Amino acid sequence: MYSKNEKSEEINIKIYLEKSIKYILYLITTNEIHIRILYRYDNLSVKLSVIGTI
Repeated sequence: MYSKNEKSEEINIKIYLEKSIKYILYLITTNEIHIRILYRYDNLSVKLSVIGTI
């Protein structure tokens, strides 16, 4: 079972990931520099692996 803090933290992480993914898609669709997309994606991958270890 979750405590209230853990639950809200999980929700915050999900919201953050959704925003990050939307931002990546936005960068791709606006033809931004690919390096920026890769950099963002690396950050997202790190966050996903961190969540996986919790």
